[in-house]
Amino acid sequence: MADDLQQNFPAVPRPEPGLKPFAYAPLDHQKRSVRLIRVLATKSKEGRIQCEIRHASVSNSYICLSYVWGEQDCWHTVLLDSKPFKVRSNLFDFLARARQNNRLLGEWLWIDAMCIDQANVGERNHQVQQMGRIYTYAKEVISWFGEDKDSIAAYFVEQVSPSGDAVNHSLTDLCLKFAWAPYWNRAWITQEVQLARKVTLLAKNVEVDYRLLLSANGNLLTTDKYNPHWIVRPRPPSWLPSKRSLICVMSEFGYKRCHDIRDRVYSLLALCDDGSDVQVDYNTSVERLGRHTLECCGRSFCLCSMRIVHDVLHLGQQLSRGPLEDGSSKPFAYMTLPYYQGGLPSRKCTSKPCQVPKCDGTEWSHISGFVHQASHNDDPSITIYPSRICRSAFHNLTRIEMVAVGESRYRCDKVGFDMEKHYTRPTPKFLNEDRARTWWWSPPQKSRHHHLTLIPTGDTCRIEFQFSSLIEIARDSAEADPCGVVRTQRAKLDQSALRLSSSLE
Repeated sequence: MADDLQQNFPAVPRPEPGLKPFAYAPLDHQKRSVRLIRVLATKSKEGRIQCEIRHASVSNSYICLSYVWGEQDCWHTVLLDSKPFKVRSNLFDFLARARQNNRLLGEWLWIDAMCIDQANVGERNHQVQQMGRIYTYAKEVISWFGEDKDSIAAYFVEQVSPSGDAVNHSLTDLCLKFAWAPYWNRAWITQEVQLARKVTLLAKNVEVDYRLLLSANGNLLTTDKYNPHWIVRPRPPSWLPSKRSLICVMSEFGYKRCHDIRDRVYSLLALCDDGSDVQVDYNTSVERLGRHTLECCGRSFCLCSMRIVHDVLHLGQQLSRGPLEDGSSKPFAYMTLPYYQGGLPSRKCTSKPCQVPKCDGTEWSHISGFVHQASHNDDPSITIYPSRICRSAFHNLTRIEMVAVGESRYRCDKVGFDMEKHYTRPTPKFLNEDRARTWWWSPPQKSRHHHLTLIPTGDTCRIEFQFSSLIEIARDSAEADPCGVVRTQRAKLDQSALRLSSSLE
């Protein structure tokens, strides 16, 4: 899939006057339908490359092309079913090579820029949703490295037919250019390569089987110097669908380049067993996609999973302007904590040494947190221990305290950053057990507010968080590296401290 799939696909240059442009016939979205194209051997009278197109199914025989779309300012005209069609330079170069390649000349090809009506959002949603199936069913994937500006073709030649010690001294330099090719930094390449039955690397007119290349000098590509950590290896012969969570795959591959940042999620859906629950929709907002992704990954939900989604989708850019607009007023997640009225019982930790990580000297840090109300004239305060929620919480963030600072506001102090806690006591309120109250909290030195809802029931109190509020907490209290819960998807809804509100439904 291309790295430039956009919410608003850029206008394709108009064809020459007097020529009627190619128009797509609609696909049947109720089936696993696709379009396939075939490059013809002969050029048109005007000397243009000619292709034919047909409707097919993913069960048909075809080859997928994996490539970089490239810049938008250089277009070429080809003929698609005798009608003019505009393609970018890198794809045009491939079509020219395919016309001269006897092996590819008679094959049906799936190429996203030509086989998907990019101006039709509904069709793009349908095709991207089944992208994993398209590449899994293809008999081969061609990885096109272009017309070789960085000697990648020479590297392939050296792998296919080594020329001896006279040339091998430069093999490491050629390998370095191959490893750092822009091709590997594309978001969609991860899925395209890992799902392929067979991957053929192509630069200029030089082909090499990817598995043969790795067997020739795979040890060189695994060293840090020659591996920028985004090279994707093909699936092994006994490949089975990944049991990793979508969040875990996002933490590893979700930072690659794409024009539409939503593709950082959509391009990985076929690589995990919970990705099928995420619905592809290029009309949805980035914030709503972030919420939807986390709701579909309930088995790996924790603070670090929220931090990963925050980082991959750049939600911080929106947070800098105010609370996220995720399209839902419903609470996103909740915690049920002990609720104490009056004086707090003594909870000094007497274990020597204490086996609980990040213990602050009290048994309070052995639990997820608690809610305390000194008297009916006082507003409740909330203490949360992030390390008891997620093992990826920062080591210097021992606890989060929220206290009332106004008529309907909460202030969030992160103990461990040594923040002063000065607040003005509001007009007395009562926390009635039979009624939920909505409060607001505001991070220090920021003017925007986020609300929490406290629902006390006897000795416990449920705290309901909005999506925007919890994203802020996760951003400041969790590492981006996934914890064991995310990697193994072993979160148990009846035991986890932080739970999705959808689990209540």
